[in-house]
Amino acid sequence: ALALLSYDYPVQSISPRFKPRAPLTQPVHLLVFRDAADDVQFIEINQVTSRLLAILQTETATGRQALEKIASEMAHPDPQAIIQFGQSILADLKAQGVILGVLR
Repeated sequence: ALALLSYDYPVQSISPRFKPRAPLTQPVHLLVFRDAADDVQFIEINQVTSRLLAILQTETATGRQALEKIASEMAHPDPQAIIQFGQSILADLKAQGVILGVLR
């Protein structure tokens, strides 16, 4: 199970020595999941990776279809660049144990 979280403050950095005084100009996106050892892990991700995972959680889509949708939403001039970048993100998430795998 994983959760996609978004905060106006850098919650991952709050400590007794650091207490933010004002919200950030861009939200912080966090991915929270349990690894294979059932330990809770946190990864700071960007907005595009958050959107990719949200699509994969809520829609019946392959990784490529989700990436094509993101490229379309962004009106990106080079959709293939988004697809290639996204494929490396998916491979990295698999290596970290966030997702089990991807279909090619």
